[in-house]
Parts: sequence; C-alpha cells; structure tokens
Amino acid sequence: MAASKGDTATQQWADSHAAAMVKRFSGAWWMPGIPQFADSLNDPSNSQNMQRWWTGVTPMEAQLYPDGVPQPGLVPTSEAVPARAARSWYPLRAAARPGGCTSSPAEPKARLA
Repeated sequence: MAASKGDTATQQWADSHAAAMVKRFSGAWWMPGIPQFADSLNDPSNSQNMQRWWTGVTPMEAQLYPDGVPQPGLVPTSEAVPARAARSWYPLRAAARPGGCTSSPAEPKARLA
C-alpha cells in the first residue's frame, strides 16, 4: 500500500520488517528433515511439534513477493516442492500461480506416514 501511495520510507520499513519476520518464522517453524512446517511449538521449550495438521500447510500457501518476484510459501521452491510432494493429496492454491507448486495428481500417491 505504501508503494502505491509513493511512500518509499514506509515501504522500505515494511519490507525490512517483513523479511526479518519471515526469516524468524521459517527458522522456528520449518523442519527441513521432514520437510514440512511444524504444526505448533511446544511450551516452554519452543521445540517443533509435528502432528500433520492442516496448520503445517498454511505457511506454504502464503503469497509473498520478495524483491517483486512471486514466491509461493515461506520457503524457496527448492524446499517447497518436496514438502508439496509429501502432501500430494492436499491441493495447494499455489498450484495455479506461475512458479508455484505443481497441481495435485488425479490419484493421491504419497501421504505422510
């Protein structure tokens, strides 16, 4: 919105805060060994908890534009594609976006164990 109003100072402030927030979120919630986002963080340790709820998919559906380039989800495509494959039965909205995840197959092939 700031960009549309020509307010470059606010735009730069918002962009820098957004980048820092994404970095902190991904660092706390992304589980590269699975690869998925955690469903929750355990209290009080903030350790990642994976129970395979829909909340782990939500961050992959975010529509971000770092440096004006569309990026579906809070992780790069190189990490999103394996995460999407693990949930091939879940049709992500990113499938329809250019550069987004591939669409789901007609028949589910992989589910999280």
